[in-house]
Amino acid sequence: MDDGKGGLTIFAVNRSLLENISLEVRAGGYAPLVPLEHLELRNADRKAANTREAPSSVWPHPSERRPEVEGDAVRVLLSPLSWNVIRLGGA
Repeated sequence: MDDGKGGLTIFAVNRSLLENISLEVRAGGYAPLVPLEHLELRNADRKAANTREAPSSVWPHPSERRPEVEGDAVRVLLSPLSWNVIRLGGA
């Protein structure tokens, strides 16, 4: 998704129960880009859910993994059972 300011937002899901997956996106027409933010929605307990007693069990938080940008290639490792938002800005 183009943010209208020369940046790009990528939404990605890793449905694997156990494995990290490597995501590579070719962002031709957007280069040069710089990583701004990588948010993950996940929990180590795959049965975790938000409840009245624990409303923040599963919430988006900054990922420990930074996307790598090389030319028009964007690479990032996605955690198991995660929903990800990767924001890139124009350099």
